[in-house]
Amino acid sequence: MSFTLHLFQFFVSGLTTDSPYALIAIGFSIIHNATGIVNFAQGEFVMLGGMFMVTFHSVLKVPWVAAFFLAVFCVAIIGLLLFFSQLSDDLLYTKPLLHSYLPILTYALGLFSKGRSIVIARVALVSI
Repeated sequence: MSFTLHLFQFFVSGLTTDSPYALIAIGFSIIHNATGIVNFAQGEFVMLGGMFMVTFHSVLKVPWVAAFFLAVFCVAIIGLLLFFSQLSDDLLYTKPLLHSYLPILTYALGLFSKGRSIVIARVALVSI
């Protein structure tokens, strides 16, 4: 292979490998700019979408494209439920939103979702 073909292959490989990381970083940036907090559960939402997609495709035998859109829909519903539960809590107690507990809440949500996915998938975390 020539040098230009190797360079093109490295370029395409880099784009396909690193584009999910870029999308996750853009998500962190958008959430931080909109709310002013760091959402530690962002990575777990990405993992949750992947777990939904694999479950839909391998267990329920849904085609890949339909499994993708179902996974996006399910994660969006979970996000909306969390948003509206927090919104109703703030409206119920008529107090201003305390930004000090939100990062801890997102971290706890991340730990919970990671633990549930380990129990459901019956796998153990492997330290690298």
